[in-house]
Amino acid sequence: MREIKTAGLISSILCEIERTKFSGICYISSGMVSGTVIFESGKCILAEIQHKSGDEAWNELLKMSNYKVDAEFSNLDDAQVLGVLELNKECGIINAGSTIPSAEQQPQKFTAPADAATQIPVQQPQEPEKSAHREEPPQDSSSFEQDIDTFDTLDIDNVTDKIRNDCKTIVRQLNLEHLMEQ
Repeated sequence: MREIKTAGLISSILCEIERTKFSGICYISSGMVSGTVIFESGKCILAEIQHKSGDEAWNELLKMSNYKVDAEFSNLDDAQVLGVLELNKECGIINAGSTIPSAEQQPQKFTAPADAATQIPVQQPQEPEKSAHREEPPQDSSSFEQDIDTFDTLDIDNVTDKIRNDCKTIVRQLNLEHLMEQ
C-alpha cells in the first residue's frame, strides 16, 4: 500500500493521479460511492464504480467529481498492470485521460456546495431504477408461478429430516458429538 487519502474530492484525487503519473490501483469508497480504478502513468485503464465497468464506470466517476471519498492507493509494476488488464478486459477504458477535470474546470464544479444535500438529489433517481429492476421478475408470471408451485409441492418435513441427519453425520465425522444435545 502506498497511501490512504481521506475525505478528498474525486476531482482533486484524479488531478493528483494524473500529475504524478501514478501507476497502480485506487480503491474509492464513501457512503454513496465505491469502486476500483486502475491507472497506468496517470491515465485510467480499468474502472469499476457502483456496479458499472469500463467507460460507463469512468463517466460515472467523473460525474461525481465533487464527492468527497476515501481513497487507498497501491502501486503496480508493468507486469502487474498487464496481468490486471488481461484478467479484467470487460472493465477496460477506451475514452479516458482527456476527460479528467483540469485545474481550470475545478472552480466551476465547486461553485455549488459539495454537501450531502447537493448529492442526494443526484442519487435519488437511481433508487427507483433499482427497485424497478427488482420488480421485473414478477412480470414474468410463468416462472414466478412455477417457483411458487415448487414450494407448494415441497415436503418440508422430509427436507428438514434430511438436513438434520446430514448435520448429525458431519458432527460425528468431526468428533464433536459432545456438543450435541441428548
